[in-house]
Amino acid sequence: MNILIIGNGFDLAHKLPTKYTDFLDFLGNVRVLKEIHPEERKRLIRKIDKDMKQYLFTDENNFNINSKRSEYIDEIYQLSKDNIWINWLYQRRADNEILGEYWVDFETEISGVIQSIEQLSPILSESSGVFNLIGIQAKVFTFFIKKYYTEHKSQDATMKYLKERLLLDLNKLIRCFEIYLEDFVKNINKRLLSLDIYNLKVDKVLTFNYTNTYLKLYNDDVECDYIHGKADINNTMVTNNMVLGINDYLKESERFTNTQFIEFKKYYQRLIKLTNSHYKKWLDEINNKNQNVIHNVYIFGHSLADTDHDILREFINNPKLKITIFYNNSNQYSSQICNLVHLIGPDKLNEWVYQARPKIQFIKQNSMINIDDSEWRIMRDIKECTELAKLSIDKIENKIDQIRKHIQQKDYTYFRNQTNVVNLIVSIVTSGYIDDLLISQMLIIAQDLYDRTQDEKYYTEQFKKYDNAIPMYKKIISSFIHEINQFNYSKKKEYYTTLDINSYDKMLTCLDTGVVIDKNEILFLIYEIIQRAEQTSELNEKKWTCIIRLVHRLNAEDILSSINYYIYESNSDNSLRIRYTYLLNLLKQLDFFDDDLLDKYQLK
Repeated sequence: MNILIIGNGFDLAHKLPTKYTDFLDFLGNVRVLKEIHPEERKRLIRKIDKDMKQYLFTDENNFNINSKRSEYIDEIYQLSKDNIWINWLYQRRADNEILGEYWVDFETEISGVIQSIEQLSPILSESSGVFNLIGIQAKVFTFFIKKYYTEHKSQDATMKYLKERLLLDLNKLIRCFEIYLEDFVKNINKRLLSLDIYNLKVDKVLTFNYTNTYLKLYNDDVECDYIHGKADINNTMVTNNMVLGINDYLKESERFTNTQFIEFKKYYQRLIKLTNSHYKKWLDEINNKNQNVIHNVYIFGHSLADTDHDILREFINNPKLKITIFYNNSNQYSSQICNLVHLIGPDKLNEWVYQARPKIQFIKQNSMINIDDSEWRIMRDIKECTELAKLSIDKIENKIDQIRKHIQQKDYTYFRNQTNVVNLIVSIVTSGYIDDLLISQMLIIAQDLYDRTQDEKYYTEQFKKYDNAIPMYKKIISSFIHEINQFNYSKKKEYYTTLDINSYDKMLTCLDTGVVIDKNEILFLIYEIIQRAEQTSELNEKKWTCIIRLVHRLNAEDILSSINYYIYESNSDNSLRIRYTYLLNLLKQLDFFDDDLLDKYQLK
């Protein structure tokens, strides 16, 4: 199973304005729009970007509020105009004291206020203690508490009223943000893709976001767990299920007894708002599977900050999961390292990052691509061909004609690789468009794009659209994939023949020259050689010498995984199983494996 975990950095990478400072700017613009004279709105229109103009105004020459959006603009204004949290953030920004621009920073702001209020609560009745405050506590007292303290005689009444107001206004803010995401951000047409994400074979998505960006741009067939809820324009403040709060800051001994501000804590909100927790089932499925299988978790656009540690820890500490963390720049990399130290401790982090086969690895993100650029048009067409039903008949034929033109011109820069060709065929056929000539032409293009350096073997289960296709479409796709696999296999065999690999002496000479052979090619070559039954003891000895030389170009787990497959998992005949067992014993004698690895694969 391959699981993708995404945070707000995922939306930001796609140039969507989802920082909380973007949201504050939006609320400020709405406030100005509603409170100034229409003739003065031209000052506002000069300050804002194109997307904001289109949302707020009828057009650039007409300064009336956009009638199509007026209902939601009104709702945002009413919910935000006297909101204690929004006013606090504006004040902090005016004082140049905002800690950052991301939602984790906003959550830190909430946490600082709540903790300060909780710490101040016992001393509110002692005026001598109140007026000696400094730092954040002094600001919190002045902004949140002072006016309520003077209005209520009892401390309990003061705190009860303040807590209710804080909670109500937080829910108002969340509803404002929901409208912002659904009615504004969702309609921004950003045509960017991440190659890192595009090239992943993702089975499940766990998102800490409220948006559907991954499903919209990459694959809408993947099961997605919105752990913090999902934005829905049809919600109300009551039905909204978006989680926006703080991590538990209490000591372990206090968590069972101190529930004074529990409503602000994420774990409580997740329970009350009944957000998804499908990821628990995924982990159960992984834990109940064959112990030899290692599953992948990819983390993209998440800071690994404290606020989500309770969930992240379940993945990172799981021994069956390999963790790949994408980072955008050196600053983010440094921040993620620091947050991982808080999450799992320095010793475990060092062990898991630097061991022979790292449990945790960091990968720098590739630059985002614009799918409207000519070299990436294939990605746009794959996406659009999955949605042919949304187009008119004329537009469908125009789209297919464009693809035919690329075929006729042998425009390999458009198709780029075999995988894109298969994806395009899957998209077209599962939509219900069947054309035998087009399919045969695409097969030729796929063959022309054969790349020996890639492990180009395809399986129907790689393609999510295939799972839900009707039997006739599945048959067409399966046949197409089978033809490509057969062609690729024959080309591989042809390549090794041209290298005179059938001659062990020439093979050994070739290896001595340092010829580069990738992992998958080596495994393929070992399989080809190991099947041979030699007629003489001399040839047999050379055969195993070649195999051992090839094995030493692999890491221990790669070859052990292959051996395990032919001994335990494949439908190997006895002769093949005998030879792989012999190879296992040879490598044991050479101390190629450590005991832990042999135990892992039950081959000790």
